[in-house]
Amino acid sequence: MRFKSIGSRASTIPFLIFMVVLLIYPALQRKIQVGLWHLRNGNSTRLQEYDIPVPMSWVARPERETVGLIEVGTNHTRDLVPPNISISKDLKDLNLASFLNEQSLMSQDAQVYDRRTIEFDGEKADCIVSDALVHKLPSPGDKAISITCESTAGLSIQFHGDQENIDTFFSVVSQIRKHNDGT
Repeated sequence: MRFKSIGSRASTIPFLIFMVVLLIYPALQRKIQVGLWHLRNGNSTRLQEYDIPVPMSWVARPERETVGLIEVGTNHTRDLVPPNISISKDLKDLNLASFLNEQSLMSQDAQVYDRRTIEFDGEKADCIVSDALVHKLPSPGDKAISITCESTAGLSIQFHGDQENIDTFFSVVSQIRKHNDGT
């Protein structure tokens, strides 16, 4: 009769744990990354005088004059572009910006699906929902949309992604607030 030593049994348990983690981590990697981002940063980020909400399956990538939000909590293997929101502060005239956006959509032969005015913290943003993204993809999908919003105070907000994220986008825009601390 042959007996295994206690040392070999003890090394088997960590090996099994390592193998389980190795197999499970790829499936949970995105959720772990999102959870860590929100743990470090909370549920919002800043752009100049604005607090921008960051939904739970999204992360923010703030840069100098722009904040990019990208959904990383779910897999988007069907799409070439994961849903993303870009917010920048420009000193544009709202009417001119809306006019230029309209001209750009017409020149791309894009279809406009919807026009909305969204209010947030005393400002208004004129938004146009279109299929402009479809024309930029190598293999267009029928659910890909673009949304462009221009606010009265010069906030420019862009969305590219699936139609299923339209409510998330408008929720983020409607929750944008100016800083209360004066910074």
